[in-house]
Parts: sequence; structure tokens; C-alpha cells
Amino acid sequence: METYESMNENPKGREVTDEMMLATLREAAAVREPVPASVLQAARDAFAWRRIDAELAELVADSAFEMAPAGTRGGWEPRHVTFEVPGGTALELEASCHGAGIRLVGQVVPARPGTAEVQHPGGSVAVEVDEVGRFAAHGIRPGPMRVKLRLVTPDPTCTSQLEIVTASLTL
Repeated sequence: METYESMNENPKGREVTDEMMLATLREAAAVREPVPASVLQAARDAFAWRRIDAELAELVADSAFEMAPAGTRGGWEPRHVTFEVPGGTALELEASCHGAGIRLVGQVVPARPGTAEVQHPGGSVAVEVDEVGRFAAHGIRPGPMRVKLRLVTPDPTCTSQLEIVTASLTL
């Protein structure tokens, strides 16, 4: 009868460690069933999105989920969404068709200047947020998108910024 110790030795008499066993299993899995490139890219993208120090703005209203009035017809109406951050900051967005892309107009409430970066399937678009909290970004590709805001704090003596990242939204 084999003992536990004898099962953990390879034929050459060396002890097989957990790390060696895991490495062998990892290699076998990679050869037999490799991870698809799209899954690896999605994992890299998810890792790149993480922002430990940013506030995550949650979607609280979306006109896409409202019922259209009876008797209205087609056409792509502008979509209105609202994101909120605990503590009182909100981001209101209006998305509308503009040529081959989407035009995104935003309003930060309460108003603060800063920058907005719209991250979308075609890359990212960075624009200034004016002193009344407004911004507009053009050429947004349809698909999943997020908005990253870097806003000036309301205290004029403070040089830090408030960073907000919206939850993902598909346009």
C-alpha cells in the first residue's frame, strides 16, 4: 500500500511540491483548452477600468426604460440618463445621433469645472467641463461607454480634484 509520502515523490526520488503540480496543471489546461483572446482582452479592459480612488456613479434614471406615449412613431429620440454619487453629485447626460456617431451632452450638478473623458469602443474623447458644469463630446461610437470626470473641489484653497467614474452604459 502506498503512503502519502510515496505518492508525493516523482520517479527520480524528488518531492513534488504544490507549486510544481499547479504549474503542470496550468500548462496542461493551456494546451488542451486555451483561454480565448476575447476573454483575455475583456479581463485586461476590466482591470484597466478599476479606480480605487474614484467615486462610482450609479445609474438612477434612464429614458430607454420609460414607455413611449401611445401613438408615437419611430425615430431615434435623444436618450436621457442620470448618474448619482453618494454625497450629492449628479451627472445628467443626453445622447443623440449625430452623423455616424453619437453626440453626448453632459451637465454636472452641482456645477463644477474640470474635465470629462468619454471612454467608448472607438477609444476615448476628452473634453473640458465649463464653470457651469456643462460639456459636449462628439464622435462617440455605439456600444458600451463610461464617463470619467475630474472635477475641481468646491473649496478654493484646496488643489485636489474629485474623480467620478460612471457605471457602464450601452448606447
